[in-house]
Amino acid sequence: MDGQRQSQGTVITTVSRGGSVYATVSIINVYKEGTLAIQQAGKSMSAKVIVVCKQCPMIRRGLNYIIMGQVDEEGRAKILPSNFVMSFKTKNQKMLNSLKNKRC
Repeated sequence: MDGQRQSQGTVITTVSRGGSVYATVSIINVYKEGTLAIQQAGKSMSAKVIVVCKQCPMIRRGLNYIIMGQVDEEGRAKILPSNFVMSFKTKNQKMLNSLKNKRC
């Protein structure tokens, strides 16, 4: 897995399986893409996300989030207990834009 990746999106589907939550997120913006596998259909982009365990930050269908996590070998975002997930608020957009322009 490579380093931290940040994106902003709306959770469109969730499925619980084996203690994990598998979700599809409609991407609003990507700040650090890395090896994240992004599916594109017209102007819509989405990515697969796995919330690994019950101690991990949770996500719910229909809500907008800023997600900072890892990407696995298959290009899926992987949220671990140490990763950051925050409900998106428009007032945070300026700060997020500065992340997008930073080189790490």
